[in-house]
Amino acid sequence: MPEQEHKGFEIDGRVYPLPILDTLKMPEAQLMYDHCGLTIEDFVPPDEEADDYTDELREEWEQSIVHKVKNPGFMFSMVAIAYWRGNPRKDRAAVEKVASEANFLQATAELVLAGMDAEDDDPKADSQNAPESPKSSSSTDSDKGSGPSSASDSEEPDSPLSPIGLGN
Repeated sequence: MPEQEHKGFEIDGRVYPLPILDTLKMPEAQLMYDHCGLTIEDFVPPDEEADDYTDELREEWEQSIVHKVKNPGFMFSMVAIAYWRGNPRKDRAAVEKVASEANFLQATAELVLAGMDAEDDDPKADSQNAPESPKSSSSTDSDKGSGPSSASDSEEPDSPLSPIGLGN
C-alpha cells in the first residue's frame, strides 16, 4: 500500500492544502492575528549574516517556533485559512464555524506529518517545514473581498455545514 502524503487538512472528504505563511493575504493574516496574536514577523528566522548571529540564537528561535505553533489559535487559523482558500466566496464567519468543528489533535498531527514529509523531501527546507500550497490565479477579485481569491473560484463546494474530521 502506498504511503499517504500529508499535504493538507481533509474536511468533508476534500483535502485543503496547508497554507504557507509567506503567502497569506491580508484577511488571512488578520484572521491569524485575531486568533493567536501572531504575525508573519513572528516566524522570521535570525539573519545568519548579522554580526550578532550565533548557533544559540538560532536554537532559541527554533524553540520559539515550536512554542508558537502549539498555540491552539495557530492551529485553528491554519485550518480556517486552508478551508477559506478552497471556499473563497464563504464569509469569515462561515469559515470559522467549519474550522471550529475540526479535531485539534488530528489537525496537529497532519501539520506535524506534513513537516516530516517536507524534511524528507528537502533536508534544507525552511523552518516552517510545510509543503507549498498552490498560488492564487489572480490578484484581482470580484467576490467583494469577502475572502482570499483562489484558483478554485469556479468550483464552489458550498454544501451545508456538517461535522468534519481530519486525516484518514
